[in-house]
Amino acid sequence: FAYSSDEEIPNYSDVEEMIFHEDPSLDEHKI
Repeated sequence: FAYSSDEEIPNYSDVEEMIFHEDPSLDEHKI
C-alpha cells in the first residue's frame, strides 16, 4: 500500500489494527 499523502499512512495503521482484531486469520497474509 503506497500513499502519496503521508496523512494516509497513520490512518491505514488504525484500519489495519481494526482488521486484525476483527479477523485474526488475516495474520497469515501479513501485509
